Amino acid sequence: ESLKEVISSHLPKFSRFSSIPRPGSYGLGMQWDKTEVDINKHVHVIDVTSTEQLREVIADVALNPLRNQNIPRWEVILIRNSNGRSALIPRMDHCIGDGLSFASAFMGMTTDLNGEAVPPPNPFKRRESSFIPSITRLVSLAAAIGHVSCIPLSARDTPSPFRPDAPLGSAGVHRTIITLPEIPLELVRATKAKAEVSVNDVLMAAFSGAMKRYLDIIDQKSSFTSPQRHMRALVPVAFPRKTLSPEQAFTHGIRNLWSFASIPLAVEAFSSRKDRLKSTHEATTKLKNSPAVFIQKVFQDGLYHILPRSVSRYICADVMSKHSICFSNVPGPQQPLAVAGKEVVAVEVVYPNVLPQVCLFSYNGRISGNFVVDSLVPKPQIIADLFAEEVLRLAMVVGVDPAEFILP
Repeated sequence: ESLKEVISSHLPKFSRFSSIPRPGSYGLGMQWDKTEVDINKHVHVIDVTSTEQLREVIADVALNPLRNQNIPRWEVILIRNSNGRSALIPRMDHCIGDGLSFASAFMGMTTDLNGEAVPPPNPFKRRESSFIPSITRLVSLAAAIGHVSCIPLSARDTPSPFRPDAPLGSAGVHRTIITLPEIPLELVRATKAKAEVSVNDVLMAAFSGAMKRYLDIIDQKSSFTSPQRHMRALVPVAFPRKTLSPEQAFTHGIRNLWSFASIPLAVEAFSSRKDRLKSTHEATTKLKNSPAVFIQKVFQDGLYHILPRSVSRYICADVMSKHSICFSNVPGPQQPLAVAGKEVVAVEVVYPNVLPQVCLFSYNGRISGNFVVDSLVPKPQIIADLFAEEVLRLAMVVGVDPAEFILP
């Protein structure tokens, strides 16, 4: 009951958490119809008796659609474990908002460990001045339009055991959640500082290195062989947020201010891990300083809504089918929090997508994560183990001692 009280006093204040979406006029955007929120239809409790059963229920909940499509598109599920940690699963349809909106909305339900309110996070900003196109950069703008327009026409990534050349949504294929080992955030930050790259660069380079080693292992036991691997990721890129008053936050603070960007994964055979990290940094820097992401958002929010729905769906499916994974990293609060008086020990974000989806989330000094794959992928746990190892090896090659950053 205390959990329901916390949720009912906060989430319904956001307009999109108390409204039902429907397609807008002429198929443009979404319309939001205000409605009453019955908290009992949004909050559910499931009892389990072991950590193994807890994980099974989390997977069952996370990999299936929301229970009720006729109410505002969110729910919170408490999984009570009588023999170990319990789990709280807030779920939100992506039409309500993006990852930063999601984190911001649900942080409002938390307190510090003394029960005191936690200040809202600062609005997300971008440092890159060339991220948004300008009239003085017509050449780069034209190049970005051409690049984005050609993505659906590009060649598919190299078929591999991780990304078989099979139709999206193939019949008989089910999904599973692979949990990544926790990584000390300060270790990644130290690696970032030494290498003069970003946190995302370190994590993506580590995952690329793990993927390269995984394919080397599995390819030896399968019919997949390729002299030159070509793999790309779709990366959600967030746009800057305005500073809003508390009243504005409830009406305009929850939004989808992002778009996908296509970026190559460094899965080739580099002479060193440092070179792989450098290649990743060059790719992300090029992306950050290009208006391609902005153009993609214009297409995403405008053009695709004007086109017939069948054409838009075909283009979206085609873009997804050409890539190997989606890769997402969301920064979270770096202090211990509590919900309804219970400490939040760890946070994971699960996002089932039509592509294998990697989700990383930093909380209280730890980077937790997982990826969702389908049953066609052999031995995906190998990737998780190799990812943790690659983070450590990247740190060592740039002169950081991982022993100084052991998690308690």
